[in-house]
Amino acid sequence: MARLTNHVYLLQHHQLKKEWSSSGGGAFVMLSPTEQWTLHAYYEFTKSLSDAELITHRRRISQSQPSLPHRAGKAVAKLAVFTDRLEAYRARPRVRTRKKGAPYEVRIFSEVNMNIDPVEFARILIQAAKERSDQD
Repeated sequence: MARLTNHVYLLQHHQLKKEWSSSGGGAFVMLSPTEQWTLHAYYEFTKSLSDAELITHRRRISQSQPSLPHRAGKAVAKLAVFTDRLEAYRARPRVRTRKKGAPYEVRIFSEVNMNIDPVEFARILIQAAKERSDQD
């Protein structure tokens, strides 16, 4: 396998940034949370960094976590599969009826966010607590 050059690293960073800013977080929801954290850690696509800062970050993180570049490469490859097919997957017709006793199909998707707003998070928790107390 060819080594990742700085030029390709920067291209992938900008592609990930574009996918992240697309509606609904793009295809990131199709990756596991661990794969998403790996991409965030290696590519820093949620931060506004210059190309030189990104290259410096890449060099430092690769030294401190030697397996991270390989794991990030696998996650980028997996993301690429879903990026082109996500709209078709979302538009896929769902079966609305089911046989009696047949198990439900539940799909849960997650999207990690490196920049959590503590105030917003607290508001969500308070709202959930209020709703729960209203139900009791």
